[in-house]
Amino acid sequence: MIDLQRIQRIVKEEMSDLEGTARSYDHVDRVLKIATYLAEKENADLEIVQMGSLLHDIGRTIGEPHAEKGVEPARRILTEVDILREEMNKILRIVEYHDVKGREKLETLEGKVVWDADKIDLIGLTGVSRTFHISGETNTPFNDAVKWCIYRSMHQPYEFFTETAQEIAERRYAVMKHFALTLKNELSLTDIK
Repeated sequence: MIDLQRIQRIVKEEMSDLEGTARSYDHVDRVLKIATYLAEKENADLEIVQMGSLLHDIGRTIGEPHAEKGVEPARRILTEVDILREEMNKILRIVEYHDVKGREKLETLEGKVVWDADKIDLIGLTGVSRTFHISGETNTPFNDAVKWCIYRSMHQPYEFFTETAQEIAERRYAVMKHFALTLKNELSLTDIK
């Protein structure tokens, strides 16, 4: 049995430089909670899902492409906790392929659950909030961030693997779409006429 709390402490410490950003440990913690819920609903290996969730963005401490760069720090952390090689390999594949480009390379239910959980945190009002936060961090013009939110809410970019994630995404996209249309109306002042 893996000491999940120990891994949480290690990851939180290693990601401390990202505190206050949209890509901080707070995102990892939300992904962990969403993935735990999905794993229970979809009958996935909870331990693999939780470890993959905790480590999925560890590469952000190094830079981009964060999924690829996250494999080595994830391996180092997993080696510290003395995990079986087979389990380690499953978790490392989750880390390496959790981004959009790696979607088709995910073979296990556990990898698909973590992928779904990560993308759920990118949609809905959480996703909108993260978009504006990242836009501020990168000095992206406000109107560009608004256009992106409207586009993303109208063109649902993610296909989810699990039925449970699809149900959650449907609800979050509906909220996101309502927000984007309301924002568009307010910015164009059509809401006051």
